[in-house]
Amino acid sequence: MLNRTTSWIFFALLLWHCDTADNVDPVYKNYFIRYYGGNGNHFAQDVLLTTEGRLIILGNVSFSVSASRMYLVVTDTEGNVISEKTLGVNQESARDIEPITNGPDAGNYVILSNVRKNADDSLAIRLTVINNHGDSLKSYYYNILKSQEGFSVTPLITGGYFIGGRTTDTDPDPSSGNVDLSLVGLVDKEDELVLSINPNYSVEYIRRIGGSTEGACVKILQGPSSYFYAGYSDRLDGTEAGIASNYEHNFNFRVFTTNPASVPNAVSGVNNQPEILKSITQSPGGVFLAMGTRRTTPTRPYAALLTNTFSVIDAGVLPVSSDGYEAVHVAPSGGSRFLVALNRIGAGNRSDIWVGRLNTEFAFDFQTVIGGANTDDQVSRVMELPGGDVLVLGTMDITNQKKIALIRLRSNGNF
Repeated sequence: MLNRTTSWIFFALLLWHCDTADNVDPVYKNYFIRYYGGNGNHFAQDVLLTTEGRLIILGNVSFSVSASRMYLVVTDTEGNVISEKTLGVNQESARDIEPITNGPDAGNYVILSNVRKNADDSLAIRLTVINNHGDSLKSYYYNILKSQEGFSVTPLITGGYFIGGRTTDTDPDPSSGNVDLSLVGLVDKEDELVLSINPNYSVEYIRRIGGSTEGACVKILQGPSSYFYAGYSDRLDGTEAGIASNYEHNFNFRVFTTNPASVPNAVSGVNNQPEILKSITQSPGGVFLAMGTRRTTPTRPYAALLTNTFSVIDAGVLPVSSDGYEAVHVAPSGGSRFLVALNRIGAGNRSDIWVGRLNTEFAFDFQTVIGGANTDDQVSRVMELPGGDVLVLGTMDITNQKKIALIRLRSNGNF
């Protein structure tokens, strides 16, 4: 049962205590909602905890339809601002931030962003290295194809990086995994995209996996001796071949050492039910959870559980209310459990922030909803802090503007 009453009561109380640590009641000092952003609309994207115990919050600020830049806030774990900066160029959007653990920039952090080019719907990718104060140290621009959009960056133990994403500049080479969609009256519009980046930030290789009208590489994870690839596409799998009506979205999983396009593709999804992967993580217990959205009416959160060797164990729709839900993010929790962040879609297509802790039996330890009446509030990230507290990053409507919201909850999902 959703603890709606408790969530709304605490949300109302905390609206009076959200600016600084000085004006927070002692009982709520460690559990709060903080807002960030000045002029313009600010949108949350990612957050990480540094080895120094700081939080780096990554977002975007938009001043108009055609003017947006990256926005970065460094805080302590109580949400108090240490520094804030605007980074990048006009029409640049941050997507992901990760710690660099190896190579010449170890100890710093890398930001993945997408930069609008002159052509409509045409993007380039940028990697920006920052320190723990949020200072930009250097950046690298990748404009190899007509358009390339990065979804995630993965720093590797080699000191290099994988960038996962998608491109509309499809590869006509059949050896890349493309098929002739014209045979069934469809068009190859979008390829899953992988860039391998050397420690000196040069491009080692680029791979496109096609045969779809929509598809993307969502994330590549580092394994002990290989890499784990997670994405989605509406490409035909082996059970659907030759059936034009079954070109629909599934989760895609691959284990590879050099070329993800050269290895078999494991699929999770139901025929004629379109599932779009959004996030994947590995628990301390070793199992993976892939989370996405089934595009039905209403939309539903769909998850796949995988072994530590990336074989699918179980999959299905999560046990939530009959409302529409959009999957956003999953993060590891204690043992073989996961924190799940969803947007719960309500009247007028407005959403609330939904957070829960899930076990490997697809049952929830808790479910919490956070949001304001008649507002559109959206979650971006969830993470577990040392000690078990839950940290939520989202975007909330405040006085007719969008602001980044940092929310800290107890381990049971309550304030």
